[in-house]
Amino acid sequence: MNYVIDVIISLRATLLTLVYFLVARTGVDAVTCSAGGNECASTAYSYCKTLTPICACADIAPDASGTCTPKVCTLDSECIALDANSKCTSGSCTCTDSYYLDGADDEASCVANPVGTTCALGECSGLTGQVCDNTLDSPVCACADGFKDVSSTCTVNAVGDTCTASGYECMTVSNAFCSTSACACGAAFTGDPCVGATCSTSADCITLDANSECVGTACACKANYAVSLKGTSGDCQPGVGATCTASGSECQNLLGGYCATTVCACADIMAASVTVCAATSCTADATCTALDANSECIKDMCVCKSGYALDGTSKSCVATGGSNAITASIAVMLMSLLVSVLQH
Repeated sequence: MNYVIDVIISLRATLLTLVYFLVARTGVDAVTCSAGGNECASTAYSYCKTLTPICACADIAPDASGTCTPKVCTLDSECIALDANSKCTSGSCTCTDSYYLDGADDEASCVANPVGTTCALGECSGLTGQVCDNTLDSPVCACADGFKDVSSTCTVNAVGDTCTASGYECMTVSNAFCSTSACACGAAFTGDPCVGATCSTSADCITLDANSECVGTACACKANYAVSLKGTSGDCQPGVGATCTASGSECQNLLGGYCATTVCACADIMAASVTVCAATSCTADATCTALDANSECIKDMCVCKSGYALDGTSKSCVATGGSNAITASIAVMLMSLLVSVLQH
């Protein structure tokens, strides 16, 4: 008898559920969906909740009488409480500039703009190694130099990856340089990733690189030196803080650097980060011109304008003309990307 009662109760519950879906629900949650399907695409701010499975509203756009409606707000904090990658725009919660709602299965949050997304400066920074390539007629999110596109994901380059003498593809590989056509470890470094060669005294390292020393049991560049990320030399080169003379030639391989009286320092559009210089991030030219009138914002970084360059003798972008200026500007931008990767 109890079994029959249980069956009746179960059937009743099933019938009530069907009525609820087919009659009571008329809004977004009345739409059934399937994993990998596209049933929720026509409903703004929704996604497929596969466990149910019905369309549901994104976190920043709660269900209001069957409609996904962006939360009304006055402060960013009200939106961030719902989604860390959102903000308050014109009184409503929206994703921040580098994020969007993709409507993917079980994705209620704002996600980072992927490779190939149309962009404006600053709108691709949600994912490491991405920049908005505004050198194109139609700017899109793209992998920065030093990264490779692997299934639409920017992956940092590694030892052995292909490079060119002027391409700076090895700039995100610590203690590495471009050796002929592949990223390789500096003279005093080995392995993947590149780590200092084993040593017992500094003499062991100096035989590999005159500007290295033994720290603990591993070789390292001596104070204020680093494997040059400009050019194709695997030796440790003068960096920020290294001694220099009036000619400034000692700082030539420090990207974005120059000789400030007696020590290598960073140009106005750069900032020192340990022994290297990092470019200033930007979303508009104004950020850069406030630092140097002859600079601009390219791929989310301040660089010298075409026809100008940081020549290693001045803190400002100087007129040089030709390809050298362009090459130097690109180098400055890539240096910043290296710093960003090392800090993650």
